[in-house]
Amino acid sequence: PRHREVSLRVSLPVGQRLDLYIQNGEVLARC
Repeated sequence: PRHREVSLRVSLPVGQRLDLYIQNGEVLARC
């Protein structure tokens, strides 16, 4: 169910979000 996916994303720890954000930033920097 999509509702569960959304709630999982919202419940993600801030640390994990930052890690993903940093990874995305590194990829953008490489480009």
